[in-house]
Amino acid sequence: VDNNSMTIEACLDSCAAEDLSITSVEYSRECYCGNTIAGYNRPIDRSNCNMACSGNSLELCGGPGALSLYINNSYQFTEGSASVVQTYNGYAVTECWESVYQFLPYFASNIPHDDLTVQVCIDNCASLGYTSAGVEYGQECWCGNATYPIGESEPIGDCNMACLGDASRSAMAGAVF
Repeated sequence: VDNNSMTIEACLDSCAAEDLSITSVEYSRECYCGNTIAGYNRPIDRSNCNMACSGNSLELCGGPGALSLYINNSYQFTEGSASVVQTYNGYAVTECWESVYQFLPYFASNIPHDDLTVQVCIDNCASLGYTSAGVEYGQECWCGNATYPIGESEPIGDCNMACLGDASRSAMAGAVF
């Protein structure tokens, strides 16, 4: 969508054409689409969505750092917290770590962000001969042969960001298997 002619309808049409069910407009001229809401995003006061659309001054298209969000009525999504995968294919979750890339050096760039699940990451790392796999930010897979520093982990509850490939499963910064 041309930023100078942004309307809610233009953004909705653009996302629908890509078969994506979540649409949002931000900062009067930006259109975002997807099928997952990643991160710790939560509703904020509607008054933050106060900028007129660049293509129609009678419509509001979000605001600075504020998205007007539209979800297709037929789209089925998971509500509530995602569950942490405890075990899979011989791998078991060890701890929740901050910045897994510090001890898992191989970034699995071959996995599309939208397809990432804990299982896909583990399968990928195992196929490459690595003994450890870590999922970070719900969209990154890291592999290595790690020995973890004792006492430097985070509470397992901190690994709670939904995977982009399966919103019912979580793996945030440092879910390491």
